[in-house]
Amino acid sequence: MLRHFIKRELLHDISPLQLVKLDVSDKKNWVHPTEVKIGLGAESVLKELQRKKGMSKIIQKVQEKSPLTYATVRQVACLDPKTMYTDPDWCQARMSSLVQRFLQDQQLSGGVSAGRRE
Repeated sequence: MLRHFIKRELLHDISPLQLVKLDVSDKKNWVHPTEVKIGLGAESVLKELQRKKGMSKIIQKVQEKSPLTYATVRQVACLDPKTMYTDPDWCQARMSSLVQRFLQDQQLSGGVSAGRRE
């Protein structure tokens, strides 16, 4: 199996001890990836793994960039009429949190508009 990945001239006439000590981390010793023949089954598995790895990286980026990483955006879900009807207590708690956040960030002044009653 090693002969598929390491240049043939390095493997020619070497002892088992030399084989064990062969520096496989040195890229100069590797066969170029386009020359590697590992069989159709293994190639399809590798392609599938690469596809999954690529999809995983894309999903991670989407998660990192998602506005849902911000608590304010998640709390805005309380403005959904269906949620207001089915879970009014949850919506009221989220709205209170939103108002508190806006007050802390000085994006909302006090008074009636901030939910305070005079």
